[in-house]
Amino acid sequence: MLAYETQNPLPFLSITRDGAWDVLTTTAIEIRSRDNHLPNNRINLEIRWKDGRLVQFWRPDDRDHQNLGGTLRSLDRYMGTAAALDGVHPATMESPDVSATSWPTWIFCEIDPLLSEQHPDPPEYFNKRDWLQGGKRSYNDDRGAIERTFNWYKEARKFAPGILSHSGYCMLNDSTSAIMDADDFPIERTNPGSQDWYFFAYAQNYLLALKDFRLLSGPAPLPRHKSLGIILSRWPAFTETEVAEIGKTFAANGYPLATLVMDMEWHKEGWGHWEFNPELIPDPKRFLALCHQFGMEVVFNDHPLDVREDDTHFDEYVANAGPDVEIRTREYNGKHLRMAKVDICNKQQNASFRKTCHTELMDLGLDYWWNDGSRGQMSGTCGQLVTNKVFFEESQRSGRRGMLLARYGGLGSHRYGAFFTGDANSDYSVLKLECEFTIRAGGVGISSISHDIGGFGVASDLLTTNAAGVSIMEPSQYLRWLQFGVFNPILRFHSAPGCGSRKAYDYDDLVNGACAHWLRIRHALLPYIYTAMRAHHDVGIPLVRGMYLSDPENPLTYRWDQYFFGPDLVVAPILSAANVRTVYLPKGNWWELESGKQVPGDREFTCAAALHEVPIYVRSGCIIPRQSADADIHSSHIKELILDVYTGADCESELYEDDGTSTRYLDGHYCKTLFTLQQIGTSLSLSGKISAGIPFGRERTLIIRVHRIQPLLSVQGPNGQILSIESSGIHCQTMTVTGMLSAETWNIVLI
Repeated sequence: MLAYETQNPLPFLSITRDGAWDVLTTTAIEIRSRDNHLPNNRINLEIRWKDGRLVQFWRPDDRDHQNLGGTLRSLDRYMGTAAALDGVHPATMESPDVSATSWPTWIFCEIDPLLSEQHPDPPEYFNKRDWLQGGKRSYNDDRGAIERTFNWYKEARKFAPGILSHSGYCMLNDSTSAIMDADDFPIERTNPGSQDWYFFAYAQNYLLALKDFRLLSGPAPLPRHKSLGIILSRWPAFTETEVAEIGKTFAANGYPLATLVMDMEWHKEGWGHWEFNPELIPDPKRFLALCHQFGMEVVFNDHPLDVREDDTHFDEYVANAGPDVEIRTREYNGKHLRMAKVDICNKQQNASFRKTCHTELMDLGLDYWWNDGSRGQMSGTCGQLVTNKVFFEESQRSGRRGMLLARYGGLGSHRYGAFFTGDANSDYSVLKLECEFTIRAGGVGISSISHDIGGFGVASDLLTTNAAGVSIMEPSQYLRWLQFGVFNPILRFHSAPGCGSRKAYDYDDLVNGACAHWLRIRHALLPYIYTAMRAHHDVGIPLVRGMYLSDPENPLTYRWDQYFFGPDLVVAPILSAANVRTVYLPKGNWWELESGKQVPGDREFTCAAALHEVPIYVRSGCIIPRQSADADIHSSHIKELILDVYTGADCESELYEDDGTSTRYLDGHYCKTLFTLQQIGTSLSLSGKISAGIPFGRERTLIIRVHRIQPLLSVQGPNGQILSIESSGIHCQTMTVTGMLSAETWNIVLI
């Protein structure tokens, strides 16, 4: 299921003969082929390309042992006792993701023999007793049974291959993938035996590889502006009374909540129900209106597997699902029920399910779905990818930008919202893995990663209580997870029953307000983050970027515990209980984000970080656009734009803005402002101009913070006025300009 942009294909530079070989030459590669009446194989096909001074060769069925990895369906099994993910599986001709017709060799299924004998149908057993032992709604009641329950999942020992490789090439075999019909719905291919291959030869130009993969598979949509704010989820779901408390308290603590996610208790008991749970949501219209009153988007958990006969939607779904709908009688929590199966890959069942079970909820004001698994049967694709496509498009209506929280469905998933990585244990080994996971996911075009910040499950002996008597996880571990989440694409807190609060204000008194401090930094950085997400849409480079993307020939950049966050910040999160770690900084000079001190690069060093600290460094010669930490999360207009100017080199930086909610950005309704910093003699020139799009023409205050070793003596503003300078920290001075600076070209001279 690949999507293609309309492009004019480039002709070959030459087509020649070399004995029995046809030789097709492009600017990057040479394709050598013979015996073209036969399928391509190792004997009749060879591709050559240059990597520096070397000529590289590829033939079908070569194995690439230097692939930098992609991603997996989920981290559900990563709960401490599950096998660790160790490296990347060699890339072969096999499809590198779960949309393959059969599971690739790098995935295996580990089945507990006792479980297999007693419960031959794991999905029926799953979620039946282990999660809700005796009505206690606790994740910790029977840890062993829970771990056995998860054994029916496919478990990967290694990361799947991705697009990027130190070998300098990637081969995608798309021969069996589904294609799209006239209604843009997947159908199986009808030309068995065909070969549909795509070969990328990029040497060490990883950024070009990501750009070309985007060109082939389609761009990632720009997420809604609010999706980059704080998202709160919990199992069990929130009550209406809690919604009001949460909305008020988050805002009162200086970090307003952007999105509320309701887990599966929003509906009546068990999977297969689509009626509201009257105990939690007695008046759905009122509930959604209350959430929106606090400015929160609302998301419901969704398992499109079955529709139960005790649900009012059952008869309508069955009547419109077509003759192929399967109805089974199954035992669920002591009840024997008829359940109509939803095959999401069946076009008629798909349409019937969404019209019957989704339309009313979307019309009531639901913002988007959290798809937590699906079922679909079609050769050449997987039900998850089909679900992601149709659910994302379902939320993109009436000109509103689509959004989705969902599991990974294979290559192409980047086109459909954010990737929920699954239920992983609250353990430092998981936190460390999530850092690596996010970096590697960029190698298959995924930027919008959403981990369970704080972890999903906590062993009961690791829980404690705060002064208010609220059950919480170990505060320092929670803070380290929060700090990591602040510098992730999607910041979403989540937990299992009985595993403690994930609300930041339940921890702040125990960590001297550090939670609030870092959440407010996240809020202030939203202009920078949103601009980087636009770059992902435009050229395919993710927000969280492996260090090797910008310096692929340097072996010190191939590391999985630190990363670029956007183009100019290096984040080295603390991923263990120790308050010290090793950091590598690329060439050049750097500034510590918090202290304002200069740090030389091109070296590896040991860095101490107290609990409230995170090693974060800013490139010398960059401009970081920010907003006030008290800015309105519910508005995309930046009334008070802060430019953090880090001197040390000439540079250009960009600010991207749009309305934050609509699809009009696809039609040019946005504004890109280019900021330029130049050293002119002993002075600096800072200028800004609209470089693309449509000027908003709305007034704003511009605050410029100049980070410079030598203090500024004077500043001349856009109209020649002399601006006052204030000291605002070590090597930092601030000045303020007002006016319609987003709609004009301006220049400031700093002496």
